[in-house]
Amino acid sequence: GMHCVPTSAINVLAYAAAHGFPFLPPGVANWQSDANYEDATQAILQMGVWMGTQPGGMPNEGTNAQGAMAGYQAWLSSYPLFTVTGHFSKDNYAPRVEHMAKAMANGALVAFTYGRYEQVGSYLGLPLMVRDGGHCITLTRAYTFGAGQKEV
Repeated sequence: GMHCVPTSAINVLAYAAAHGFPFLPPGVANWQSDANYEDATQAILQMGVWMGTQPGGMPNEGTNAQGAMAGYQAWLSSYPLFTVTGHFSKDNYAPRVEHMAKAMANGALVAFTYGRYEQVGSYLGLPLMVRDGGHCITLTRAYTFGAGQKEV
């Protein structure tokens, strides 16, 4: 539990290894095969250590943004041809699907997190929300809707 960020990171790195960078750990393999389960698990656990992942299931456990960036940078420190960037919600800004899709269209590999929220009451007719979890996944496809609908 709580290893979705390191798992998404290893997924991105394995994709890069299989698509032109075979020297990049964890390397090229059939990662869906049971025969590679232990290797995949060890790679995820190592990334989790570098990311400071706190497994368990209690609030504030898992991997924070700073830890995620540190883990990617540690893993890629021997491979200067890669750049790691992060875009984080702050004040009135939050990365949008369009931003991630544009990054993908320009060659970036994208993993993103989202929060889960529960309404715990209301104030002046507005809902009061508390974050009760989140998840990190790898972006593989994005769609636009409306005029000129297309898959990116």
